[in-house]
Amino acid sequence: RWENVRPGGYEPDEAIKDMDIDGVEGAVLFPTRGVGGIWRLEDSELLSAICRTYNDWIAEFCKAYPQRLLGAAMINLDNVQEGDEELRRAKNLGLGAAIISVHPPPSQGYHLPGYEPLWAAAEELDIPLCMHSGSNRSVHDGIPMYHHDQDHAPDEPLEIVYINGDHWIRRSLTSMILSGVFERHPELKVVSVENQAGWVAHWLYRMDLRYESRKTSWGRYETDMKPSDFFHRNVSVTFQDDWTGIAMRSLIGVDNLLWGSDYPHTESTWPESQRVVREIFEDVPEEDLRKITYLNTARVFGFSG
Repeated sequence: RWENVRPGGYEPDEAIKDMDIDGVEGAVLFPTRGVGGIWRLEDSELLSAICRTYNDWIAEFCKAYPQRLLGAAMINLDNVQEGDEELRRAKNLGLGAAIISVHPPPSQGYHLPGYEPLWAAAEELDIPLCMHSGSNRSVHDGIPMYHHDQDHAPDEPLEIVYINGDHWIRRSLTSMILSGVFERHPELKVVSVENQAGWVAHWLYRMDLRYESRKTSWGRYETDMKPSDFFHRNVSVTFQDDWTGIAMRSLIGVDNLLWGSDYPHTESTWPESQRVVREIFEDVPEEDLRKITYLNTARVFGFSG
């Protein structure tokens, strides 16, 4: 209910106060309802209008503290040209990141050439494209897309879908990496948001194994790079309290991990983020700790100071 929402979720002064309580210097801000059911609207024009309205609002929110708050724009890619235009408008508004669906409709996978203008624009503008858990794009009578995928039954319990939520980000990143998106766009940044991190190590192994041992639908890269090389160069993953990701950091890549508190959502580590970080980073070298909790985020999203 509205009375249960912390004022920091809609008032920038209060957000900064809560960040200070938690010992957080800067934050990349993602929407709440904007990464849930809104992406399942059948009306594409309505979705685009919601995205524009949200982008205007979050840009105004962040203007109060531009050194500490960085907003992520919502971009509907049903029409890639319109998405390109909104991405450029968001950049002009001062927004430093953008959210695209974590998984597009099955017939519109991110390996398709129609997305090339968007990849090029994000690379040119130096805007990280973020894929947030729960932002599956669906046009199936308002029912979440995972209920229409062959892997899931319509009456499947939500717990099963939630626990296996990294399924969607893995599919999207695999299609981008194997189809050569990052070979064609070496400066493009993509960020997995709130999909946690422990799954990455095994997924990289599976992807490299497939590429090196069998033919793929897209052939071979023009260089001798492996799929995991493109991940390590172009992709980052965020997590909250996923100690398995920390344990596998040498395989995932210390430079590819970004810690987040998920404030002000209900599963946030606020106001205990300092304690949570100490616990999950126990026995982790100080250099790795600094990279994962601060330096990597500053580099990827362009924070200064």
